[in-house]
Amino acid sequence: MVNRDERRWNITGIITGDREDLFVRALIGRAEVYNLIGKYGNAIRDLNKSEAYSPDMQKALEIKLLLASLFSEGKNNYKKAKSIIEKVLKTKDINSNPGLYGKYLNRLGSIYLSTGDFSKALVYFKRYLAISQKTGDKNGVEAALSNIGIVWDNQDNYTNALKYYKKALKISEEIGDIKSIGENYNNIGGVFWHQGDYNQALVYFNKFLDASKLIGYKKGIGMALGNIGLVYQYKGNYEKALGSFKRYMHISEIIGNKKGVATSACNIGNVYYERNSLDKALQYFEKYLQVSRSIQYKNGIGIALGNIGNVYGEKGEFEKALKYYNMSLNIARELGYKTGISTAYANMGMIYHKKGEYSTSVKYYKKSLNISRNIGDKWGIGMAYMNLAMVNAELKEFNSAEMFLKKAERIFREIEAKMWIEQVKKLWKEIKGNHQ
Repeated sequence: MVNRDERRWNITGIITGDREDLFVRALIGRAEVYNLIGKYGNAIRDLNKSEAYSPDMQKALEIKLLLASLFSEGKNNYKKAKSIIEKVLKTKDINSNPGLYGKYLNRLGSIYLSTGDFSKALVYFKRYLAISQKTGDKNGVEAALSNIGIVWDNQDNYTNALKYYKKALKISEEIGDIKSIGENYNNIGGVFWHQGDYNQALVYFNKFLDASKLIGYKKGIGMALGNIGLVYQYKGNYEKALGSFKRYMHISEIIGNKKGVATSACNIGNVYYERNSLDKALQYFEKYLQVSRSIQYKNGIGIALGNIGNVYGEKGEFEKALKYYNMSLNIARELGYKTGISTAYANMGMIYHKKGEYSTSVKYYKKSLNISRNIGDKWGIGMAYMNLAMVNAELKEFNSAEMFLKKAERIFREIEAKMWIEQVKKLWKEIKGNHQ
């Protein structure tokens, strides 16, 4: 999914004019380059300097919005970003510019989205949509619709997600914004991928690829290749998946997109993990960790630590696995990333399950379940039910195991996750075989 706050900074749209303006524009331009290559401290320095030299308050407010975006998307420092936004929203100056006010609301919605507070994210995106409609800002309407779709997508409500993505796509086609058209194709492809309709997902990811190639949007080309790789991975075509992921990494390295390098390293590691090539998987997960640390990408650091924990869990090194899961949990807590907290608890539950400490395992699975319920993560709820079914089967509590599997199947049917419906059936068949 592509959050619409990830558009390139509109430098020329912010500052125009005399010599001082040109200096400010140059600082913002350099900050964008620093942002792209992960030198966030340098980018922040340049933005702070450009704000100090800004010739009027409105332009200074636009620069503050870029600064908030950098703290949230670059450094994952959501508290700092939120603080900047909330201070601006309390000033009188922002009220005289409805369009900019709406963009601040959109960024605040993106922060809540990133931290898993979907209900608040939806409120702010809808406010941004209303303002954009009132001011006739079609780009804003498209961005808001897309972001509302992402909220529903994250809550596994794929019907609503698809509805909003298609509305956003229609507007991006009306205004001829090829970059946004491609990103909406990508989001629609993501819905089909989550539902297990991999052929349709591939169609839309390829449309995203074609649109990105048309305008020379290299970051988009890389992202499209990464998503195409995910389709091949889930179809079991690991060689094609690796080929796509490695091309994604190569493009990311060329353009200096370190977050793309990190993500592709994670994807390659996952393929080797699924093939049980654990040492290879560990090599790429450690690269994911190293690159994420180099750009202070905290969410990536947390996920990488969890993935390294998975490898040690598969190797039977349970204490090492728990150590990495705890580090991952601490980062998720620091970020307020509820999905990450839920995942860490589920992973810990799995380790205690493997150790035969079933009561402790159940405790962690239930913690994961409760968080997934609180944030409306239906996929997480379904997975928690599957995990609880497996523990109950180990305890010979077959009626309870069956109950949890039925609950899991019902959830996966609700979100049309075909692959996981099949996984539930397969698991039940195994449990029944062991029971008999």
